[in-house]
Amino acid sequence: MIAALKLGKGLIIHLLFYDLDQDPSEQYPLDENEYADIFTKLTQMKDEYNADMTWAESETSKPQDPALEPCCNPGCTPHPNCCACAGHGGEGTKPVV
Repeated sequence: MIAALKLGKGLIIHLLFYDLDQDPSEQYPLDENEYADIFTKLTQMKDEYNADMTWAESETSKPQDPALEPCCNPGCTPHPNCCACAGHGGEGTKPVV
């Protein structure tokens, strides 16, 4: 049996433990029943660590500024006014200069 942690949103993490001195290629997980006290302690330590974790706001969910997007017409002139194109900062928009 493998130890598993259920995190939010249906995410489950399966924990596998190995004796790296005897099994450096991690082919044979340790028996959870034989090492139950260690599994319990490590699971508790991980839960405590995660409880203190503060997650940063996702960068992909932040508002986007078209002026900071790369130019879709590299080498065009007059730069940056020539960089406006469909799908980059909106139809016909020009970057804020």
